[in-house]
Amino acid sequence: MIAVALILGAIIVGASVISRYWDKIVDFMKKAIYRVQARIDRVVQGCRVAIRRLGDRFQTLTKYYSKNEQGRWRETVVAKEMDKSEVPEKYRDFAALEDEFDLTPELELQLHSA
Repeated sequence: MIAVALILGAIIVGASVISRYWDKIVDFMKKAIYRVQARIDRVVQGCRVAIRRLGDRFQTLTKYYSKNEQGRWRETVVAKEMDKSEVPEKYRDFAALEDEFDLTPELELQLHSA
């Protein structure tokens, strides 16, 4: 799970297809964090990102984690549909292997190398 502070402070620099893809995802996640927090009335403590294939389109899933009044973890999932051309081939291949492929380690690499 990635700390929310890392996402909110993230700036990914680069001109490659992969860095542009992650830049879009991070921008989307930043906006979604605030919306999720307002909707669930809780502080988001971490997040994960995954990709899913839907025929010839893809869905990027961002999962946000918070705790409820009883201290139990709650997962809130936000999906963003993307055209095949928007997703780097490397990640399209991952999505073809499984129903839902966890890209969190890839995002962490991008954030730490930025």
